[in-house]
Amino acid sequence: MKKFILAGVFTLLMAGPSLAAVTVLGSTEGQDCYFAARSPFGTSGISACDQALRSGTLDKTETAGTHVNRGILYMRSRDFERAFADFEKALQIVPGIPEAFVNRGNVYFHRGEFNAALADYTAAINGDTKQLFAAYYNRGLAYERLGQRDKAIEDFKTANTLNPDWQEPRDKLSQYGVTPVAAQQ
Repeated sequence: MKKFILAGVFTLLMAGPSLAAVTVLGSTEGQDCYFAARSPFGTSGISACDQALRSGTLDKTETAGTHVNRGILYMRSRDFERAFADFEKALQIVPGIPEAFVNRGNVYFHRGEFNAALADYTAAINGDTKQLFAAYYNRGLAYERLGQRDKAIEDFKTANTLNPDWQEPRDKLSQYGVTPVAAQQ
């Protein structure tokens, strides 16, 4: 089976935490699940994820990635309990998978558990997520909610530096009167 590569970050809600999908190349259903998670709309891919997980054709890493991707789809449908369970399962299968931490942090964020969200976003950053800019942005949102303005601004700056074209951290910095890094031309 082919190994997975990490890709894709999409905004769940305007100025809300960003999601990190995991590419699964091992099966058609696994790929369909990934593409559904990458899409910024809809939850129709849940059945493809279910099929992929039942197929028995995914290796350990692809199984964990498919749980992350299905969790993203559950989050999109605002089924945070099922999403949380999928992120937990992914972490049981492949401990330390950074994209599971980013997304589980998003569930904590939506529950108002900002300290837990901070811990997961930090774990994703330390785990070298391929979507580092999103983890910093999300952690900045959690710091903001906890009233830690200076730490929030630092994380928004880092997210902006890592991805100058992404509008959300640019907007956050502007709200604080900080000049963002110019977008690429």
